[in-house]
Amino acid sequence: TDLALNYQDGGLKLLPYGSPDLRLTANILLMDSESVRFDQFKLVEYLNSVYRNPESNLDEIVYALSGLAALNEPVLLSLRGLIEEESLSLQEKMYIALAFDALGAKEDAQKIFDEKYNELVENTENNEGVITTALSSVLAGSLGEIEKSELLWEFVELIGLKSDDYSLNEDLINIYKIGRVAKTLPNVSTKKVRFIMEKNGDTEDIELDNWESFGVLANADDDLSVEVLKGEMDAI
Repeated sequence: TDLALNYQDGGLKLLPYGSPDLRLTANILLMDSESVRFDQFKLVEYLNSVYRNPESNLDEIVYALSGLAALNEPVLLSLRGLIEEESLSLQEKMYIALAFDALGAKEDAQKIFDEKYNELVENTENNEGVITTALSSVLAGSLGEIEKSELLWEFVELIGLKSDDYSLNEDLINIYKIGRVAKTLPNVSTKKVRFIMEKNGDTEDIELDNWESFGVLANADDDLSVEVLKGEMDAI
């Protein structure tokens, strides 16, 4: 989430130049459990200005309310009204479900996820489909649907985002990956984990207690693999 750490002008932006990016702002706030690092007053003011603007379209309203929910603003009733909108896309429904989840309205979030799960696993034909699947994987992890979260994320990694701008693709995917790990961790097993890590032919047997982490320096061309022997783990 340092991707946008120094780039706040009301809303957040990925690069120091240009205007605030509403969708990026909603994404980072939903994925980042440390959003207090940003100027909360400016964010609320920015998101409310979009939400209350009569010229804002449906997806802008979805992004604005999602961001406000992530900041724990009192928008639950607005979200419950919005989810009844018949023209919502599958992706917009995932944003709303994540917003419900951020406010602690787990039943509302679970209902959307359960109703749309079958559509989600068949929804990776284009970039917007991949992003929708990434959002749903984050949601599943937060709801404790660990196996479904893993399955959905496998689709994200298998398909990826198709664009000539590789660095931008990596930044976007990493935002969702960070969110998935952060929201899944409280729901995974608290037992010890043991795994074998192999890097360029060298292997290491590693065991971690609950909440311990392990890091390794690796280049893009390194041959790196992990085999879990005991317990559950995730990696970035």
